[in-house]
Amino acid sequence: MKIDTAGLKSFFQAQVKAKPPGLRKDCPEPEKIVGLLRSKVPRKKAAKIIAHISRCPDCANELEFLREVFRHEEAFIQETKEWLIGQKIQGRRGFPLGLSWRTASVLAGSVLVVLAVLATVILRVPEKYRAGSLAKVVLLQPVGEKTTRSSLIFRWQDVPSSDYYVFELFDESLQPVWKSERISQSRFIPPSDLLDKLAAQSRYFWMVTAFGRGEKTSSSLEDFILIE
Repeated sequence: MKIDTAGLKSFFQAQVKAKPPGLRKDCPEPEKIVGLLRSKVPRKKAAKIIAHISRCPDCANELEFLREVFRHEEAFIQETKEWLIGQKIQGRRGFPLGLSWRTASVLAGSVLVVLAVLATVILRVPEKYRAGSLAKVVLLQPVGEKTTRSSLIFRWQDVPSSDYYVFELFDESLQPVWKSERISQSRFIPPSDLLDKLAAQSRYFWMVTAFGRGEKTSSSLEDFILIE
């Protein structure tokens, strides 16, 4: 089993070397943001947290950081499953205690979530995590407005030094709905299969990340309501 422990270690070390944490007077606790991503926060509380994240750059940074951690978690769990299956085929015990792959997956996921929460409690994820030397992406349309399915086109200011963009769409609980391939223009026209997934009278959030010069920078999280 090949697990990119070096990459994961470097990822956390980059956070440790970041600037000291800022104030958290009005910000939700990192555990609540984790719960939001795990769909374990009541609907009303989730709406309040999302509203705060949409206007708070620090919490938007933490959200992006935790999503990155969860991506590492998913990869780790998948590689753990494959390794345990390989051990079983070879007639070996997966772990000294004879744990099943399901138990091992839960343990691995729990460890990563704990690390993520500790990292965000002790640190404030720095702005440079989302914005390097590239100019920050500014979203133009739709931003806080109502729109129809037929007129739904996402636009943002062009970042001249970027090589490409990636568009991401989330539902009102910030669960991923769509992630695009590389986009060369500063706009995104939703394909029919994405439009079919969207529900009328529903609120959605979107963001765009620009990639260039070996760096990336993301926009803030903006919302819109699909009325039909």
